[in-house]
Amino acid sequence: MRRIITITVAIVAVALLAGLATGCTKKASKGAQSGGQTQAMRVVVVADPDVPEVAYALKPGQVLHVKTTGVTVGTIVSAEVTPALVAVPDSSGRLHAVPSPVAKEVRLVLDGTASTSGGAYFFPGGQLYVSTDVELVTQVVDFMGSIVSIAPKSS
Repeated sequence: MRRIITITVAIVAVALLAGLATGCTKKASKGAQSGGQTQAMRVVVVADPDVPEVAYALKPGQVLHVKTTGVTVGTIVSAEVTPALVAVPDSSGRLHAVPSPVAKEVRLVLDGTASTSGGAYFFPGGQLYVSTDVELVTQVVDFMGSIVSIAPKSS
């Protein structure tokens, strides 16, 4: 009986410590978000739509969010549909990037706001990373995209 009580107390203590550690981590990340100064950012996203109509549904003025977290990336400034680049070998076997006659990609330029802290970018709702594939949504379309650059917007 004594052993069961000891084990129960140990489990409760570990659970409490884990809860405290999680709470401290959340507070630290919120502090990092508010620690940096908010500034205008230019974000570039490349989308590889499976359905061509998705490419033409992305229009300037739409607000872009990460679907799973709700992070606001920014407002689309321009959306350019171009042939996707594909690797094609030459006669020696070396690969060259050439425009695809079939596949398209969309390059979106967005204006957003973020604070920076320790080299990290904190947008409204959470942190974003360059070279991340994410599911993105606007008011009218849901698509997969890759964040290719985040930089302070030049005046």
